[in-house]
Amino acid sequence: MDIRLIVSLILLIVVTILASYLYIRLEQVNQILEEKDIEISLLEETIKNMNNKLQKMNETLINTLNILQKQNEKYQNLSKEYETINNSYSKLLEEHKLLIEQYKNISKQNTSSSEWEMFKNLSKWFRENSEFYDKALKEQIIAECSYGLTFRIPCAVHLTRKIYGYNNRIDQFNSLKKMMEQGYGDCKSHALALKALLNSLPEKMFLESMKPAPLLDAPYFKYIIYENVSKDGYMTHMLGRLEIYDIVVVCFNYKQSGHCGVALSPINISSYNDIKSGYVLDPLTGEVLGELGKDLTICNSPKCRYEPKKILMVISENWIDYYNDDGWRRLKP
Repeated sequence: MDIRLIVSLILLIVVTILASYLYIRLEQVNQILEEKDIEISLLEETIKNMNNKLQKMNETLINTLNILQKQNEKYQNLSKEYETINNSYSKLLEEHKLLIEQYKNISKQNTSSSEWEMFKNLSKWFRENSEFYDKALKEQIIAECSYGLTFRIPCAVHLTRKIYGYNNRIDQFNSLKKMMEQGYGDCKSHALALKALLNSLPEKMFLESMKPAPLLDAPYFKYIIYENVSKDGYMTHMLGRLEIYDIVVVCFNYKQSGHCGVALSPINISSYNDIKSGYVLDPLTGEVLGELGKDLTICNSPKCRYEPKKILMVISENWIDYYNDDGWRRLKP
């Protein structure tokens, strides 16, 4: 066989094989290109969607910026209005402070005037009624409510009320005479009557009162007030000789209301500061309500104005000490 023919056949076979390989590779490349085209299309679609979204977001951002700009303009306007209002408020606040000061000054003037009127009435009332009105009754009380040199205060209070029948009712600054004639008076009137009675006694007399017996012993005690009148659970309380005491009227919170009593102090009382020891007598019963400086104490804070047994007023014939939110004050002629 001719060698050239053989070479040609070999070359033909090689070319055929190479062509087949290239065809297959070309098909593979075409398939890859088609897949890439699909991916590119998808990417282009995604990019297009993202562009649309970005465009919408940009529009939203622009709208938001416009809204913020408008809000900022409103804020600037409101800030200016606030500054104007704040300036006006500051001026009004200053004017308010000035008005409050003026009101306080006017109130103090009015209060001082009303306090002075009250003092003139109350102090005059105490001075004019410092002596017990009914001398005959006083002699009867001393005779029936004394044994030896001992004077029984609950008996004296009971006998006075038995004869005149006066009760504890709100009253004006009436004289002891009128109080006894009309048959009633408030606690100040009762305290004034008891104070006047004690002031009229001989100084050498001993004072006897009554007080609740200890709780466990109470069933075994009975205090005889007058003849067949007695009080269960109460016992005798000896107060000592009358001459050792200075006597004033004190007013305080007691059992959810105000009350006044007669204070017996071994210390000469020239002001509320001297209320440190002694006793307070109930002018309605003659019993001991408590000890000064222990059971009944001076009020020294706004809070204690509403606490029980805190003394808020001390009344003498020549002066009145009383407590308000500013502290203790004195009224005197």
